Amino acid sequence: MPLDDLFDHMKYGQLYMDGRLDGVDLAGRELQGFPVLRTAFLDAALSGATLKSMVFVECDFSRCSFVDSKLHTCQFINCAFVGADLQGALIERSTLLQCNAEKSSLSRANVFMTSMAKTSLAGAGLADVSIEKSSIMECDLSRIDLSRAKLRNVVMIGADLRTATIDGLDCDGFMLMEADLSNRDLRSLKLPRANLMKTSLAGSNLAGMDLAGSVFMEANLQRADLSGAKAPMALFAGADLSGASLRNGELSLANFEGANLQAADFGGAKLDMAGLNSARAAGARFDGADLSMARFGYSDLKGAVFSGARFNMTDLHCATMDGALSAGASGSTLPTDQARAIAELYDPKRVGAQSEGR
Repeated sequence: MPLDDLFDHMKYGQLYMDGRLDGVDLAGRELQGFPVLRTAFLDAALSGATLKSMVFVECDFSRCSFVDSKLHTCQFINCAFVGADLQGALIERSTLLQCNAEKSSLSRANVFMTSMAKTSLAGAGLADVSIEKSSIMECDLSRIDLSRAKLRNVVMIGADLRTATIDGLDCDGFMLMEADLSNRDLRSLKLPRANLMKTSLAGSNLAGMDLAGSVFMEANLQRADLSGAKAPMALFAGADLSGASLRNGELSLANFEGANLQAADFGGAKLDMAGLNSARAAGARFDGADLSMARFGYSDLKGAVFSGARFNMTDLHCATMDGALSAGASGSTLPTDQARAIAELYDPKRVGAQSEGR
């Protein structure tokens, strides 16, 4: 019997290979501690099964039922899970490498300390899934359903989420790097303390969202709507916010150093103690904004609008203000400090090299 042979291999920890176990009933059974190579489990029943310290290479689990199963410290390499049902499964400390899990279902599953790399989850259903302390790297997530998914301390790299369903996605400590969420309405998401470094959010709607402490370093936020967003202490350094709206945003202590803010709208925003040094902000609007103790050192503010803005020790050191409008603005600013400007022009490496060449 095929199953007897499988369990004999488990008993002695031997490699099981080239098996045909289509449709077998392993529901509630336990497989532990042996490798399986090039074996088909098509339409097999593994509901409630426990797989522990297993290694599966080039195995086919298409259309299998893993409902409420437990997968602990398992490795799946070049395996297929097409159409597999993993609803309510517990997947912990496991690895899926170069697998095909298209149209599979992981709704209500719990994924903990698990790595998925170069795996296709196209069309998969992950509604209400809980993923914690895990990584999803260079996976195909087209048409994936992440509705109401709960992600905690998850790293996702290189994901194209333009066609994903993400309504109610709840993230905390989420790192989404080099991903694409352009032209999406993201207002139903929760993204406090998220890291979206180098992610494209061009044209996306983040209006009114809680983005406190989030990282958008070198992200593409062209024409994005962040009006009314709550983003104190958020990091936008090097980001492209050209044409974006941050009107009435809460941006205290936010960092926009070196960002492209051309034609961006900060009207009515709270930018107290924000860092905008070396920003390219030509034509940007700051009308009615709170700029108390904000820093614009070396920023390009040509043609910017500060009408009705509230200054208080706002640092404009070496800022370019040609054509800027400030009618109705109030408060105090710190102009260019000439001695400081001269000192900042001094490059000890350059001077040292010149001295050595004499």
